Amino acid sequence: AYPGQHAPIIDHDLWEKVQAMLAANRVNRRARDGKSDVSLLASLIYDADGELMTPSHTVKKGVRYRYYVSKSLVTGRIKAEGKGQRIPAVQIEALVTDRVRAWLADPAALLNANFSSEPDVGAQKGLLAEAAELAASWQSLDAERLRAILRTMVRKVQVYGDRVDVTIDQRAAASLLSG
Repeated sequence: AYPGQHAPIIDHDLWEKVQAMLAANRVNRRARDGKSDVSLLASLIYDADGELMTPSHTVKKGVRYRYYVSKSLVTGRIKAEGKGQRIPAVQIEALVTDRVRAWLADPAALLNANFSSEPDVGAQKGLLAEAAELAASWQSLDAERLRAILRTMVRKVQVYGDRVDVTIDQRAAASLLSG
């Protein structure tokens, strides 16, 4: 386009009205910085039948609701009625992260779980101190750091109707804490 060398195709007033409508209907897709947009348990969470659950979301009235959904429900390959699960992400993530933080903060639980195969008492005390420090700073961790810790320490999260099993990779946890 070369200004002033041809007549406008669309009337200027109509152009401005359309631009205003487009701006009003625009969805802001800027990068988000909140914890609520990171799927902390992606590739770690399974339903009661052992099927991998995948992160999903819906938007209602401008509010984004995140879920973990059994893969067969996402792909439409439901084998039997009543199979598959759909779980709100915020609640399951809070439950799992709180449980991992509580495990890190409990020296007796760490030792009972054979947290460290290190026979050196000094090294065990160091790992327990690092675990306590991580547990104390848990709430201030950003979403990416929290996700990295969970992906290192948690082997599997399996959701049943009456319970949630969190399987910790104790060697990976010890390795993470020892640097």
